[in-house]
Amino acid sequence: MEPPSPTGPRVEARPVPHSGGGRLTSGGPTAEKEGPTPITAGWRRLQDQEYPRMRFAPLALAAALLAGPLACPTSVHADDPAYAQQLDTKAASVVVLKLVTKIGEFENASERMGTLVDPSGVVMTTGLGNTRGGAKVALVSARVVFPGDEKEYDAILGAFDSRLGLAFFRIKDTTGRAIAPVNPADAGEVKVGDELFGVSRLEDGFDYAPYYGTVKIVGQVKKPRDMWLPSGAWALASPLFTGAGKFAGVMIQQQGVSDGPRWTKSFLLPAAAAQVVIAQGVKASAKALEETQAKEKEDAASGTTPKKDEAAKPATPEPAPMDDGAPGGTDGEGK
Repeated sequence: MEPPSPTGPRVEARPVPHSGGGRLTSGGPTAEKEGPTPITAGWRRLQDQEYPRMRFAPLALAAALLAGPLACPTSVHADDPAYAQQLDTKAASVVVLKLVTKIGEFENASERMGTLVDPSGVVMTTGLGNTRGGAKVALVSARVVFPGDEKEYDAILGAFDSRLGLAFFRIKDTTGRAIAPVNPADAGEVKVGDELFGVSRLEDGFDYAPYYGTVKIVGQVKKPRDMWLPSGAWALASPLFTGAGKFAGVMIQQQGVSDGPRWTKSFLLPAAAAQVVIAQGVKASAKALEETQAKEKEDAASGTTPKKDEAAKPATPEPAPMDDGAPGGTDGEGK
């Protein structure tokens, strides 16, 4: 068993034939285990988010985004046929987010992968991030693409957890579109030594082809929260599954708690904790959509249309109610 590298664990991702066909902020200097905290709905920017360096095995395809494809080496394991059989089923939950963000006067278009986590059309992915100078990143627009469907579905940023590096987008209208989310409630047991797998997609230039990769659980930490340590990196904000296809948790980024240097590493948030965060994200996203639709009706009734800059900076909704056992950070002014 190879120990984790200081620069990040390795990933083993193996290709299979394709048919063609959040304040949740970075951790504070406390030695106590973090307790229940809320997740905030709305358009608050992600703060203090740093992404770890990832090192890939030879012959890997480089990732363009953290939430996007990682690598596809050619090693073969005994469990490959079982993973291959589940590829299409799991891939149905992996969608593409097309975002337009604005920093100052400059706009930027980007793509990232996301995972459907609720039948209502909630997509879990990474946050917007910050610039090095601390400039605010405003979301101008968000659209969800289902590979194979020419239509792009408008979405809103419903909630985020910057301490865990997660964001939740809600599709505004899913009429006529079948939704195949992962089922966090269908969880399996995980222990040190287990091999887990995840599913992602390549970029548009490669037909958004789905692929899978594997990691092995090599350790467990208790501070600042219960988490599994994987031997291989996988896309942040993406779920991992047991060999039987059961939900095992979500890959997150976590800063350590120490009086000295506080390193940030990638971990697997266990299924039980991930279920709470996802439930909060779904609930907060529903509230954000209701507020957005109410504002749109009000504007339509008054005959006014918000200017582009105004549309990119909506009022920040009140924080969602705290759920007991929430493993994230805290949001809201002055917290």
